[in-house]
Amino acid sequence: MTDIHAHVVPTVDDGSKSLEDSLSLLKKAEKEGINRMVCTPHFRRGVYEATRANIEKAFNTLVENNPTGVELFLGREITIDKGVYKALKDGELSTMAGSKYVLCEYPYTKFFDIAGSVYELKLAGFKPIIAHIERYEYLSADDVADIRSLSAVIQANASSFFASPFASHRRRAYNYLENDFVDVVSSDIHVTREYNMKRARDFIKKRYGEEKAEKLFKTNADKILL
Repeated sequence: MTDIHAHVVPTVDDGSKSLEDSLSLLKKAEKEGINRMVCTPHFRRGVYEATRANIEKAFNTLVENNPTGVELFLGREITIDKGVYKALKDGELSTMAGSKYVLCEYPYTKFFDIAGSVYELKLAGFKPIIAHIERYEYLSADDVADIRSLSAVIQANASSFFASPFASHRRRAYNYLENDFVDVVSSDIHVTREYNMKRARDFIKKRYGEEKAEKLFKTNADKILL
């Protein structure tokens, strides 16, 4: 499997407090069946603002000490605000594995014009990936269909199908999956969470077949890394 949403770079956000935490997460990833991973530290203004240089240094340390066969790439999960468009153009924020893809996060409960943001990012030459689509309470299924029609990639968290404490997240995750709105399923792993990737893949394979499971957990994610 290829995981494009993972908080495993040590000490740069809330994902991993130490190199030891990060190495443990990589070992668990390998056991889970993940063989490629995009490491996506948070950027959230006023909260997680580690510089690109500091993140790259921590990422390189992780790569040098990686005890597994999991192939690592660097990205960023970016909470979108008015300032990020320029920061992306100026190279201050990492895209996904050096591509034009950008993993985008938005407010969960307060309305944000996600479709407008997708349009702005595309105008700037980027390809938006909408992180954990099931978390945005103000989006309807029609809204998600509209966002996807703008060629945004829709990502859902594996744990939302089973382990989310929020029933609304589970309900929306199943709804979007049933309606073929989800392009990629990822872990959004933090040291305080479980991967649930194998469990989610097995469920989707049983319910929808191997072809769909392979697209959601491997094929579509790998396209981002081309």
